[in-house]
Amino acid sequence: MVKITVKKTGVEIKILRRELNNINREVFKETGEWFHGRYVKKRFTRRGAAELGFTPRKPATVRIKKKLFGHNLPNVFSGGSRALARIRNVKATATNKRAQARIILRTPLLNLKNPKSTIHPAEEIRRVSDNEAARTSVQIASLKESKIKKYASRK
Repeated sequence: MVKITVKKTGVEIKILRRELNNINREVFKETGEWFHGRYVKKRFTRRGAAELGFTPRKPATVRIKKKLFGHNLPNVFSGGSRALARIRNVKATATNKRAQARIILRTPLLNLKNPKSTIHPAEEIRRVSDNEAARTSVQIASLKESKIKKYASRK
């Protein structure tokens, strides 16, 4: 077995690579669930559309949507895609080279694209703002630090 040494605040802790991968997997799973709970709803609001830089819709499109559906929320027509996106599905993986979390949004209707339009709703909903990225990296760092401290106190 290969051991990896992790240095944090001057304390040296010996951790097996398998244990570090397990810690990373837990951290990224929790972070993915945190991100989903905190930020996915925003993708279906006007404020979120402005922050994430969604392409503005034509005034005629906004008017028709308001008349037919009673709202002009971005990426929401009948509400089916919004309801499906709220289902939490996070897959976390960790190897010795990288750790990642995939937040799976099951929104097949957003993959439909008008061939005459430059707007692609599936790409818009997957965007991550700089603010979200910064807060997520802070979340990962704090969770990882607490998990490593917990691991060190067990040994």
